[in-house]
Amino acid sequence: MTPPIVQRLRDAAAALRDERVSTQVMAQTHGPEAHGTLLLLAAMPCLLPVPGVGSVLGQGMTVLTAAMWRGHCATCLAHRVVD
Repeated sequence: MTPPIVQRLRDAAAALRDERVSTQVMAQTHGPEAHGTLLLLAAMPCLLPVPGVGSVLGQGMTVLTAAMWRGHCATCLAHRVVD
């Protein structure tokens, strides 16, 4: 059983060495639950009333969902996304 998200986030914050946190580090910290977290992070900006945000992030969510169906790990994201 994995620890609760609050404990994982506290552990991750304590282990940070840089000010900038990449998506790759966040995905590795969340472990097997990273896909759901990444989908939630991609969905949140879609609530903003900015034209085009939903379309662009929706495509990213589609790609991430397809990777989930294929059984890929969360760390196999594109380099432009994880940096």
